Amino acid sequence: MVIFTGDTVEEAIQTGLSDLGITRTKASIRVLSRGKKGFLGFGKKPAQVDLEIISRTTVSQADQEIVRSLPQALSKREASEEALKQEAAESRKVTSIINYLEKRGRIVNDNVKSEMLDARRSITSVLSDLLPDEIVEEYRRKKEELDKEGLDWEDELEEDAIESDVESSQADQTVQERATAPVEVASADQEDSAQASHEASESEASQTPSPSEQQNAESRDHKDIEEATGSVTAYLESIIYEMDVEASLQASHTSRQITIQIETPEAGRVIGYHGKVLKSLQVLAQNYLHDHYSRSLSVTVNVHDYVERRTETLINFTHKIAERVLDSHQPYRMDSMSNDERKVIHKTIAKISGVDSYSEGQDPKRYVVVVPSQHE
Repeated sequence: MVIFTGDTVEEAIQTGLSDLGITRTKASIRVLSRGKKGFLGFGKKPAQVDLEIISRTTVSQADQEIVRSLPQALSKREASEEALKQEAAESRKVTSIINYLEKRGRIVNDNVKSEMLDARRSITSVLSDLLPDEIVEEYRRKKEELDKEGLDWEDELEEDAIESDVESSQADQTVQERATAPVEVASADQEDSAQASHEASESEASQTPSPSEQQNAESRDHKDIEEATGSVTAYLESIIYEMDVEASLQASHTSRQITIQIETPEAGRVIGYHGKVLKSLQVLAQNYLHDHYSRSLSVTVNVHDYVERRTETLINFTHKIAERVLDSHQPYRMDSMSNDERKVIHKTIAKISGVDSYSEGQDPKRYVVVVPSQHE
């Protein structure tokens, strides 16, 4: 154990790094004391940190400790999330039933809706009050059939309701066309032409969203990405807090991409050996977005400029591997990488003549293989 001191934790770390002649990413840093400022010179205590040069053994131990802490920190949260998922599933089930009924002209009282959504009454009980016995029995029978086939009966009911609406709409349209059929044969073509033109203009008008509708849609999308950004950032903050790491998070976003920048004096602990801990945080953040918001959203988590430096390292490494493959005419299998890192490899290989690349395996052990081009 080598202890370094300073007025602040950062000052103590910089002193240790300077004395050991290493960079922050090659040091294992443990804060022993954050120090005290004291009052009028009394009670002042320096900050203390324990710095150790990272070896493979040390890295393995540190990573194991951090990885073990993540499940412990997330166990309660995952249990809560599972309960929320079940609650959301029940809510969707009830909503689909309400839509199914109302699309068939059965108006469900607001109080009954509330009781169904709050799970104070079972769905079957409510249906028995609203529908004849034969329809309730048909509902039960259909549910049992879909359950046996492994189908989602809420979605099936919703599709049935949509199909019923389409059939009803087509029937109404047929009746209306018959009622308004022209009597004079000579002018039928003119009337049909005028009606078709009128219907086409109405269809175009109805399909083209107004400027206000477009603005409202953009506003909703912006609100959704704002909410998702704040939520996933808070989620990562709670994990890093449980890791006992002093850090601040800043988030930005485009329409579909969220970027979270982590600033911390303990970057080595947040990154881990070869970025293992940072990759874990990235996976957790991405899964959180997919579970709570949309699979179309993506997130990138960075610590200082690690992602940029890692990308540069990958590009240089890829060029060396390409040269080796060109010289040996033998394929080269890389270590497993994240999806973003594999993209860097593929983009780099695509610019090098004489070699190709492809991915194999399943995440998180999916890897890139570099091979000589077949046409060479």
